[in-house]
Amino acid sequence: MQEGVASEAASLAGHLQLGNLVAIYDDNHISIDGDTNCSFTEDVVARFKSYGWHTEIVEGGDDDLEAIEAAIKKCQAVKDKPSMIKLRTTIGFGSKLEGTHGVHGAPLKADDIKQLKTKFGFDPEQSFVVPQDVYDLYNKKGAEGAALEKEWAQTLEKYSQSNKSEVWPRDCNSAEDHILT
Repeated sequence: MQEGVASEAASLAGHLQLGNLVAIYDDNHISIDGDTNCSFTEDVVARFKSYGWHTEIVEGGDDDLEAIEAAIKKCQAVKDKPSMIKLRTTIGFGSKLEGTHGVHGAPLKADDIKQLKTKFGFDPEQSFVVPQDVYDLYNKKGAEGAALEKEWAQTLEKYSQSNKSEVWPRDCNSAEDHILT
């Protein structure tokens, strides 16, 4: 949310009232150089409100899953403007370097990884292990998404057949294909 191009895109999204857009802003107050107060002190929520966005704030972004879920649901209920959730987190949460720029863009040391895994209930001697229930959940969500995509494609095809003058010609992929050179 600090970059200029993000501001331009956010302004356009507000102007277009993109009610299906929910952005989560990870406000951890750390940049590669240290605390963001050395270079970034603006009120991001106020800026997004000025762009025409709905905003929510979750202070306990490290572990308040209920508040995160509630904020997402509130945002999903807003249909006439995009939404932004300011999620206050601690960078490197749980590591020996949590809350510091030392964990920004740098790998954790082996002893820190082990203590972190232990702290969060994982076997510190195992690497790159994903529990089966995570695979199962992602496979289920993937299948649901594929079904929704198929339904969308059928709806688009039906619309395309009955509104031929409003859709791109079949031999073109996008608006860029229609630009004259």
